[in-house]
Amino acid sequence: MNNNLTNPTSKPRIVVVDALRGLALTGILLLHALEHFDFYWAAQYNPDVLKGLDKIVHDVAFFLFAGKSYAIFSVLFGFSFFIQMQGQERRGIDFRGRFVWRLLILLVLGYLHTLIYMGDILMIYALMGLPLIFFYKVPTKFLIAVAAILLLHVNRIYELVYSFINPDFVIQRDWGDWGRAFQTFCSGSFWDVLKHNSGAALITKVKWTVASARVYQLFGLFVIGMILGRIGFFEKSADNKRPLWIVLSTGIAGLIIFQLISHFMPSLFDFNNTQRSLIVELADIFTNLSLLTIWISGFMLLYYRFHSAGIFTALSQYGRMSLTSYVMQPLIGVPLFYGYGLALYQYLGNTLSFVYAALFWVMQIWFCQTWFKHYKYGPLEWFWRALTFFNFKLTNKKVN
Repeated sequence: MNNNLTNPTSKPRIVVVDALRGLALTGILLLHALEHFDFYWAAQYNPDVLKGLDKIVHDVAFFLFAGKSYAIFSVLFGFSFFIQMQGQERRGIDFRGRFVWRLLILLVLGYLHTLIYMGDILMIYALMGLPLIFFYKVPTKFLIAVAAILLLHVNRIYELVYSFINPDFVIQRDWGDWGRAFQTFCSGSFWDVLKHNSGAALITKVKWTVASARVYQLFGLFVIGMILGRIGFFEKSADNKRPLWIVLSTGIAGLIIFQLISHFMPSLFDFNNTQRSLIVELADIFTNLSLLTIWISGFMLLYYRFHSAGIFTALSQYGRMSLTSYVMQPLIGVPLFYGYGLALYQYLGNTLSFVYAALFWVMQIWFCQTWFKHYKYGPLEWFWRALTFFNFKLTNKKVN
């Protein structure tokens, strides 16, 4: 067996990418906590004194992170795919088959994770990541066109145009059976949740992914990550920050424009309900994409200015253990919030859920820092890597 494959050497890690991944994980954890891990029922016994603050916490958290944290994660998924393929290609190794196997492992891990937490994204990533194999060699101009079509949400634009041609057009989206899910999470046993998540939840998740148009956006963001890898965006940005300032300025301009459209355009013209809904939806989609560019470019500029600050070190270690950290969030959170466990969904409103997320984040950061004093890879990261290369002798423990 090729020793370069079973014991692959790699270029030094791009720490700012790890830190970005840690930032995305932080946002995901916060939203998971506020959503009670896909169990959206209001907290019945939440203190009344917190209800005003709850709304502020909810609105700020969702504006800053909803749709953006997963977007950052998705861009970096596409970037990581490119880096892995390029690294093996430079060693004369065709990594396509191995990458498919790697995604199949992720699919299985995602399914097992879904049994506990319906909102798992790993299965979707594994399935949506497969077409990347066919896009690796295509020209960059073609990749840009594919990403633009997917991220412009042409299907939504078509619906909007059609709503003017046929004013009687009504949007029909099937979001899945969330009512059944919530009832199971509320009063079902652990085995009831397991049974639901192994079947009905998969159908609901697919329907939601399609209805929300995330299925198109995810792959578009994967492709963006590939493009950033090809042009050396993350590697070159430390020495040339001008592109980051351009991206940041463009994102801020887009944010202002699309927020104005979302808040004022529907009331300025005589639109019907369908047209108004689609205009707001499209404006919110492009607001999220604008905030994505602001997050990435703004965070990178801050990182290069203050990279020695403890928060960036913590986030980079968090990002290095992204798979383990992501999986652990629901494994601990679901039994705490669901009815078969402590049923905290009844007591923790948005403010107290934010406190929970902050405490859990501190615990995860501590775990990552402690772990990396002794090991090179996180637990699941090592397992995924070892199984990818069929090499369970892969060294993980650091040599003093």
